[in-house]
Amino acid sequence: SLDKLKVGDADFSVKRWVEKNVPNYGDGTEGLWISSKIDGCSACLYYKDGNLISAATRGDGIVGVDITAKAMLFAPLKLERNWTGYIRGEITLTKQTIVELMELTKKTYKCLRNATAGLINAKEATDEETSTLRFFAYEVMGSVGKTKKEQFDILKRLGFETALYTQLTDIFDDFTSADFDKSMESVYNTM
Repeated sequence: SLDKLKVGDADFSVKRWVEKNVPNYGDGTEGLWISSKIDGCSACLYYKDGNLISAATRGDGIVGVDITAKAMLFAPLKLERNWTGYIRGEITLTKQTIVELMELTKKTYKCLRNATAGLINAKEATDEETSTLRFFAYEVMGSVGKTKKEQFDILKRLGFETALYTQLTDIFDDFTSADFDKSMESVYNTM
């Protein structure tokens, strides 16, 4: 993982890490996929024949917390295709929906993630408050052999909002983290 890279190490090299750990890097086929980090609550949704059946957060990491009733207020109830499986994603508020939530609750929230967790875990949150949440999908569970691009394509065909993502075939020549940050900021400021 990137956590193993230490800036002070003599062998520090993001390029070497990518070349070692990213399959097919540099051959133009898969490359390195990056996506925006959405800070909220991780969740898994289960669909059967295109209908939302259940939803759970990670809970304590072993046993998830059932949030099906709340997810019915912000996740797609019916997919655009007849599909069965699990979708992983992030529940969050956007800059637009946190303003809506503050108008509803007459409270001020400093952190999107804390406000999201509060709504997910609150027993007294109204349906209107809970419906300000958004679900951004980022993984088709059990999609062995599917590239990240194929997974994002499936998620979009099913009708999910997804995290922003892009493929980098040579991050060291034509793309910087500042470029990605700038593109993420411009999109999320409009949400």
